[in-house]
Amino acid sequence: MALTDPDEARKLIRQIVDQPKKVIFGIDRPLEYCVMALVTPLLRDGPRGKEFSQAHVYLLDKPGRGKTAAFTYISAAVRAKFSQVAGTADILPKEFIGEEKVDRATGIRTLYKGPIHSNIFFYDEITRTPPLGQSSLLGAMDGARVQMFVTNKRKKIIETKEFPLYPISDNPNEKRLYFIVFATANPIEFEGTFPISEAQKDRFTYSYRMGLPPREDEKRIRAKNVINQRVEEVTDLATLLDISKMVNEVELSEQAHEYIMRIIVNSRPFSQDLEDYGFPQKRHANPNLLGFIDQYVAMGCSPRRNFHLEAAAKAWAWMMKGKDRHASVDDVKAILPITLEHILLLTPYSIGDDVSAKKVVERIIAETEVP
Repeated sequence: MALTDPDEARKLIRQIVDQPKKVIFGIDRPLEYCVMALVTPLLRDGPRGKEFSQAHVYLLDKPGRGKTAAFTYISAAVRAKFSQVAGTADILPKEFIGEEKVDRATGIRTLYKGPIHSNIFFYDEITRTPPLGQSSLLGAMDGARVQMFVTNKRKKIIETKEFPLYPISDNPNEKRLYFIVFATANPIEFEGTFPISEAQKDRFTYSYRMGLPPREDEKRIRAKNVINQRVEEVTDLATLLDISKMVNEVELSEQAHEYIMRIIVNSRPFSQDLEDYGFPQKRHANPNLLGFIDQYVAMGCSPRRNFHLEAAAKAWAWMMKGKDRHASVDDVKAILPITLEHILLLTPYSIGDDVSAKKVVERIIAETEVP
């Protein structure tokens, strides 16, 4: 039976959040963000039009801060097909997608599906993989499907076949899909890492750091406090899809829609307007911000980011604020740091002047006029 009660749904979401907190201490908000992604109703490209999918998450932080544990235990709380890949320098696309293999003794061809054929795909240390290895994720993240070369036994030819990502049950007639990518990385100043492409970053709805726990919570990181704790499976994918429908029913106010547009336009360099639009765009911000963006931002938000900001604002309003009907400007403001910082491409001037993406987003929020 479909879940339709928002209050019951929020209780269930809270139970998911509570599972990793049994063994991860003091970083509650990042865990909530991870769970929020599970029910964020993001639009993606389907074969014949836009369809709803899940919001992917990219965690970037130093080693040992709980990135892998957070994704592992949140995934364990959901009944789903889960797979994990550890990034290495020699990994190839076929190791994600799979391939058809031939038994040399019998000549029988068998199709082996790779780990990307799952509901929750966890890519640990994604930046340890060169661009060739990372490339297989692009189509999967945006279109929730992959293509493989398979043998058509009737026609006796090898042809391309498309596989959707990923049915929520083993029923051959299952039409409901659920596919989310969790990825972790260490900062690129660490040896042996490859930054992911701007196109791939734009596929991630959320990106943030785990941070450090408060001192008293860090003192709890002892074997005796975690050894007998067990993460429980508390829900399934069908229920998460029901909750996503509730989240999608939240409507953004007209002010929130306009605010998203102002934020997106203000993230783009003013000097590129003639090239991009053919005429200068009106900016709802003070001139100081325009000069700041022109100097330090090489590329701002793409039009695709509209979908990400809308979906994230709905999820925040529903899950974090208990709103069932409307999301406000404040809800949009709340999700901007975790939805914008990773997709801004900064100029070389930002390095010398110690201007980070975090500082840029803070300026955009502070100096964009609220409608």
